[in-house]
Amino acid sequence: MKNEIVMQLFSRRVLTEQIASSQIRALSDFEDGLMRPEKCDLHEPIRMAFNADDLREPVRWLTHPSAWFMYKKGKPTNILGWIKNEMPGEVWVSEGPGKPSRLAPRRAQPIFVNNWTSYFDGTWSKKIGIEKVRKFSVEMFRASESEFGFLTTSSDLDAKNYLITEQEFTKSVGYEGLDPEHGMPGLYWITIFGPRLVSWLGAEALTSGPGLAEQLESGAILLQFGESPDDCRSSKVLDEQRRTIERLGEMKFFDIRFPNRKLESPNWDG
Repeated sequence: MKNEIVMQLFSRRVLTEQIASSQIRALSDFEDGLMRPEKCDLHEPIRMAFNADDLREPVRWLTHPSAWFMYKKGKPTNILGWIKNEMPGEVWVSEGPGKPSRLAPRRAQPIFVNNWTSYFDGTWSKKIGIEKVRKFSVEMFRASESEFGFLTTSSDLDAKNYLITEQEFTKSVGYEGLDPEHGMPGLYWITIFGPRLVSWLGAEALTSGPGLAEQLESGAILLQFGESPDDCRSSKVLDEQRRTIERLGEMKFFDIRFPNRKLESPNWDG
């Protein structure tokens, strides 16, 4: 894929069979199958034919802790995505050959246990209409009952969250700051805040501009900066996002220039 547009959604809903089925069904049924996968799997390579009439196997994958439902559409690929079950699973360890295995202490359960990522080919997205991709993101935000989500270009996401760290003999690369449990990942072409975050950040502060603010069902608020994803990296949009972050609170948002600073976050348990 080229010039990808990326959607990421973060939900606290535990992926039971019913919830996993409803999310995969929402993906499949959107706009009479516009985004319906052709292939799916629980890991790469993605090679199993997706059957919209029988979701039992994908649901089985997704309901296991630390499991994935991966999917793609098109040849060449127009859509590549996955839903991940972030619930911690059991890990067995052994001290060495012939030594008995033991159950390792389970890692702490994260706040966001149901995370959804989808990449859309840029040319294909423009062909079907970027409004379709925008609508899909909003509807999947609602279907997954997410608390935070965004839609932007992969280049915008990379500029804001892809960190390269070099030490004397090693180099580490990867996305940082993308867990809303520990602060807001950033502002993007489209950013959606669920009711809990709206209450924390303040509805008036979120809708005071610049940019377009749209009230969604269930109390969520969508912010959009620029008319299309092509505007993501323009100086005007970046300045509008900077001013919005300053108003909402700089210490609430990840900044790739200061990746190790501790951010403010809501009391998720309160």
